[in-house]
Amino acid sequence: MNSITEKRIALISVHGDSAIEIEKEEAGGQNVYMHQVGEALVQLGWQVDIVYPQGESEARLDCST
Repeated sequence: MNSITEKRIALISVHGDSAIEIEKEEAGGQNVYMHQVGEALVQLGWQVDIVYPQGESEARLDCST
């Protein structure tokens, strides 16, 4: 492994909806948890993909900030 290898990870949710805004009342505990874990991994330099059921959408947290 060389030093420029990207760190990538996928978090797979068994339920939830990536379309729900975390700050909204409808956001359940698992949505909030997945978002917070993803954000923490981004802060550590990981590229994070969060996959939700039904294959409707995928949330990507960009670590280039």
